[in-house]
Amino acid sequence: MVEIRIIDNATRPAGDELLESLEWASDVRIATAFVKGSGVAKLSDSLKRVLSRGGEIQVVYGLDFRITDPEAIEEILSLADGNPDSVKHYAYSDWGLAISHVFHPKLYVCAASEGSARVLMGSSNLTRGGLWRNFEVNAVISGTLNDPVIIQAGNRFNAAVTHAGCFTPTMEYVDAYRELRRKAMSVPFFPEPPDGLAADYQAIKQLENQQGLPAGGWEEAILSRVRIIETETNSRSFNAQAFHERFAVELAALYPRNRNIKAKIRQQLQFLRNKNILSFEGGGRYRIIA
Repeated sequence: MVEIRIIDNATRPAGDELLESLEWASDVRIATAFVKGSGVAKLSDSLKRVLSRGGEIQVVYGLDFRITDPEAIEEILSLADGNPDSVKHYAYSDWGLAISHVFHPKLYVCAASEGSARVLMGSSNLTRGGLWRNFEVNAVISGTLNDPVIIQAGNRFNAAVTHAGCFTPTMEYVDAYRELRRKAMSVPFFPEPPDGLAADYQAIKQLENQQGLPAGGWEEAILSRVRIIETETNSRSFNAQAFHERFAVELAALYPRNRNIKAKIRQQLQFLRNKNILSFEGGGRYRIIA
C-alpha cells in the first residue's frame, strides 16, 4: 500500500527523512538542480554505509557556475573514485540554469533489496539549506518497486540522467569549473555569460564534450546478460531463477562488495521492467520487449 506524506523543514526536515531512508536503502538515485558541499557532507557517512552494504548510488546535478560549488563535486568524485562500480554521477551545466530552469529536478529515490522503496520529491535541492534550513515543501511516498507511482519516479530519474548535455566530470573539469565560478561570482547574474567570460565559458563547454558518460554499472551488467540469455535460449522469455543460476557467480566476481547478488538481480530486473525493456509475465518469468 502506498503512503504519501507532505512535509516541510519546520516540522520534519527533508534531510532527516533522507538520512532515515539511506539507513536501509541499497539503491539510491538523486536528481537535483543544485548541490553544495555542505549538503553532501551531511549525507556522506550515510552514503558510505549504503556502499558498505554493497549498495549502488547514482547522482545527477546541475552546474550554473554560481550555486553549485566545486567542493560538492569533489565530495561526489571522492565517493566514486573509491567505488567506481557502485557510484555513478552526472552533471548538466548551463550558465543561466538558475534563471532559465533548464534543469531543475529535486528527486530522491531510495530502494531496498527486498523491494521496498521511498521517494522524496518537491522543492529541496541537495544543499544544507534545501534539506534542513529553508522553508521547503516535499512529498514523501513510501511503497514498493512495483507501485506505479514509484515506477514513475524511477522513470523521471532516468529521464534526468539521459537529459541531453549530461556528462561525468573529472578532477580536471572541477578545477576549470572552480576557476570560472570564481570569476562568475564577480559579475552580474545574467542569463548569458558576459563578454569578458564568453571565451572561458566556451572553453569549459568544450571540455564538457570531452568528458562523456561512464560505462554503466549494475543496470548495464544485467541488461547485457539478458541479451546473452536471449541468444542462448533463442527465446524472449526467461525465468528469473534460471537467470540467477546462470550468472550469479559471474556477477559476484564482477561486484565482490555486493553480499546479496540474488536480491540485486531481482531489483535490476524490476528497474528494466520499469523502463519498458522487460515485462513481467508472472511466476518469476520476464519477457524481453525492447
